[in-house]
Amino acid sequence: MTVHEEWTDQLSDYLDDELSAGQRDAVDAHLRGCAPCTAVFNDLKRVVAEAQAIAVRPPQADLWAGIAGRIDARPAATTPVVACLPRSARRFAFTLPQLAAAAAVLIAVSGGLSWQLALRNRDGLRRATPAASSAPDLGHGSDTTGSDLTQGSAAVSNVPVGMADAQYDAAVSDLEKALKAGR
Repeated sequence: MTVHEEWTDQLSDYLDDELSAGQRDAVDAHLRGCAPCTAVFNDLKRVVAEAQAIAVRPPQADLWAGIAGRIDARPAATTPVVACLPRSARRFAFTLPQLAAAAAVLIAVSGGLSWQLALRNRDGLRRATPAASSAPDLGHGSDTTGSDLTQGSAAVSNVPVGMADAQYDAAVSDLEKALKAGR
């Protein structure tokens, strides 16, 4: 028993006589040959007949008088009135997945920048040509500021350096040589 939805969708309009003549004839022809659709149509006619047979009942109480009274009533003097002020600043709220995505992007970008800076510094150190005479005396002697720190028998000097300072590059080169020699 198969009900054809394309026909049953038109049954209400057919019953209310809202179909064109061609559509009405097509539904008539289908109902003559299809028992399941005819059963649905008969059920629909029965529901409409029962709905029309229900007696009209007025509401038990008229509610409009109370509603109108509350609409027209003035607020009492004790009721505080709060003015709605426009928001001066807009607040942003983020969900946990949005915050996690932002953190991942921040980590990736900062890691990439750090990696690029490390590559540039490493390449810059390899290209530097340290001269033995320009290398500072680390751990022995004093600097030009006279800020020697003595630890045991060795003196440690405090030399201010800049990132682009040739002495800094030479000192790093000397430390790399000492590290390689120590291995």
